[in-house]
Amino acid sequence: AVYLGRAASANPGDWDVRVTLGQCFAKLGRKKEAAAEFAAAAALRPNDGVAYYNLGYLHQQDKNWLAAAEAYEKALANSPNDLDALGNYGLVLFRLQRYRDSAVAFERYLGLSPNSVEARINLAAAKKQLGDRDGAVELWKEVLRREPQRLDVRMALANAQYAADLLEDASYHYRQVLLAKPTSAAAHNGLGLILHRKNDMEGALKHLQEAVKLDPKFADASNNLGVVYERMGK
Repeated sequence: AVYLGRAASANPGDWDVRVTLGQCFAKLGRKKEAAAEFAAAAALRPNDGVAYYNLGYLHQQDKNWLAAAEAYEKALANSPNDLDALGNYGLVLFRLQRYRDSAVAFERYLGLSPNSVEARINLAAAKKQLGDRDGAVELWKEVLRREPQRLDVRMALANAQYAADLLEDASYHYRQVLLAKPTSAAAHNGLGLILHRKNDMEGALKHLQEAVKLDPKFADASNNLGVVYERMGK
């Protein structure tokens, strides 16, 4: 950073040095100095998306979602097919609860990179927030066909199917999660809820007790266990 700082002072119009110095400051955790260098680089080349992307990423790490979105918008205005900027922009929009815009960003991402699993997952999350449960479910199923080991996606699918009263489908996916990860308190809780709905109180009790044992701070599981105890007269 010292040598790059000297180079920047000697030639403040050197775009490459300003960007590299900004990246160096970012790695060192000197965020304000990094932001100043990226802003200077952007001023030198306002039609180049690289400095704006780095600035957006810096703000994103700092959870300054509005500033990150603004920087990514400028990056994409100059480099509309930059997948890194587009993906991060979609994530930032989601954080800002701009779910429709986030969905548009991830749909565009998939148009450029049709095989992206992460874009499908992120698009599903946005669709869920928009109330498009069917659209989210189809995307989660697509992901599992490609990567069946994704337990986070399998849990999301199971939860959506439970909410839609597709109890057999949900049960299958909760059990698949437990086969791969027996310590999943969330899967035990989900399966316990289904067994409770089916009036299998002993089965529900077993899974809900395990959920609470695995995660004593899991409030939903504790509440569900209390309901089962009440129904069983315990």
